[in-house]
Amino acid sequence: LMLRNEYGSQGDFPFGKRMINVINRGVGGEEATTEMDRIQADVIDEAPALVIWQVGTNAVFHDDDPKFAFEKVFTAIAAGLDRLTGIPADVIMMDSQYTTAVITPEKKQLSDLMTKRISELAEKANVDVFRRYALMQPWHVAMRELVDPADDQQQLHLSDWATQKVTEVLFNQIKLMVAVAAKTGSAQTHGAAKTHGLFICFAPYNHP
Repeated sequence: LMLRNEYGSQGDFPFGKRMINVINRGVGGEEATTEMDRIQADVIDEAPALVIWQVGTNAVFHDDDPKFAFEKVFTAIAAGLDRLTGIPADVIMMDSQYTTAVITPEKKQLSDLMTKRISELAEKANVDVFRRYALMQPWHVAMRELVDPADDQQQLHLSDWATQKVTEVLFNQIKLMVAVAAKTGSAQTHGAAKTHGLFICFAPYNHP
């Protein structure tokens, strides 16, 4: 919604006024292993321009559930990234959240492993990672506003404050990427030399 408000209503934006549809296909309690069953119909068939895929937290929280077994989750993430990178869309992986329920003495090591493997799988697929786990860590140490006050038992779900802060940081990162244009190509020094890679970057996009 922040993207829609920023780029869908300002006439002076370089792309003009655009309709930006924000579709939330997340289902509470799911993980990559179960999301793969609906990734085609719920995501790919929508022909998205940008996919933000949030994974990892439920696998840590429900680590005793066979369907959330880590190796199954890692395999599903790899398969999902293979599907998503095969369509003309930008993809951002969002790793686990840093809340009380997934950083207990029993869970902390699992959370660290999950975020590490998400980064490795994303790097292999050439996909960017929004590192929510690292972003939230100092917040959790410094204050108690991270967990939803209504979530006294699980201490898993984020408060409105934490959700807003995560959203703002992600939004600002997307804005930075939109504001930069780049061109890749090749350059050859002379007939007998090898071709060299060339990358040219212009920023900001609307006034390079």
